[in-house]
Amino acid sequence: MEFFRSFYLDIRHRNSIETWSGSAILISAGTGDVNQDGFVNLIDLIEIENGATDFLTGYVPTDINGDNIVNLVDVLIDYNNSTNFITVNTP
Repeated sequence: MEFFRSFYLDIRHRNSIETWSGSAILISAGTGDVNQDGFVNLIDLIEIENGATDFLTGYVPTDINGDNIVNLVDVLIDYNNSTNFITVNTP
């Protein structure tokens, strides 16, 4: 008798929306969920704007596009994703 188990892969990254595998593994990069609450929203946008105002650089959660500089580009990416109501979808 063979036993089969189902597993889900939960992928998280410093500023992306949590992603779970189903029949295929999907990776969501650069989505802008800075505080990792499962929603890309105004709270994340404010943190990114503050980082841009403070001229943050380096490997930080508010650097959405991964260029090591928090600036208007990161704000725009997060704004677009928040207006599209990007949220985590778990099994």
